[in-house]
Amino acid sequence: MQQGYNVFISYRGAGSGGLLGKEIYTDLKNAYIKKGQPKIVPFFAPACIEKGENFKEAIGSAINNVSCVILILNKGFFKRCNEKDDMIFFELKQALKNPNITFVPVIMEDFSFEEELSSISDIFTEEEIFRFKHINAINHH
Repeated sequence: MQQGYNVFISYRGAGSGGLLGKEIYTDLKNAYIKKGQPKIVPFFAPACIEKGENFKEAIGSAINNVSCVILILNKGFFKRCNEKDDMIFFELKQALKNPNITFVPVIMEDFSFEEELSSISDIFTEEEIFRFKHINAINHH
């Protein structure tokens, strides 16, 4: 696994969320400053985890070192967070441990915080939800 990631892209599923995540990853990966040095080094699980590598350890390590987490919020993003070993829950809890991480929500047109929050109000504190809900989000249509 490459080191030095500074942005983590969190998404649910291989559908619209995964497709948008891959698009954002590609765009960020190709963003350069002087002398070809990347200014943003994004982590996107399918592209950044080697075959045979423990994906949960790789994700945890990447999240522990980033300063920004992009949340691709599509319908059902939070739906399985109360299930054992849900990766979105794991990613969010890891990121929420670091008070310096900035969350950047990208809200897809089928996502509604009001519909989704009822499924997570008992597993995330109000303070945790506040960190990713009350952000000037990017609306994607």
